[in-house]
Amino acid sequence: MGRPRKPFDEREAEAIGEAYQIYRFGARILEVAVIKVFKIRISHNRIHMYLKAADLAHKDAKKKKRSKWVRYERKLAYPQEISIGMNRVGQT
Repeated sequence: MGRPRKPFDEREAEAIGEAYQIYRFGARILEVAVIKVFKIRISHNRIHMYLKAADLAHKDAKKKKRSKWVRYERKLAYPQEISIGMNRVGQT
């Protein structure tokens, strides 16, 4: 569901294509370049959508893969057997 996507606009596509040919940057930096040069406000998510459609950008596989949850435990500086033995010696 969610909000329906705006259809592709030819003016936006041309501005993004020209900006990419000039600067060769990703969507976030092209967002600023398009605003300054073409005076058009396009979000970086939309610019990335245009770049993917033109096969100039690709999906990041690391962001798609869900990493498994791992619990990290601290390794003890000394073995537990020694600490148990030290407590017993101290109690007697």
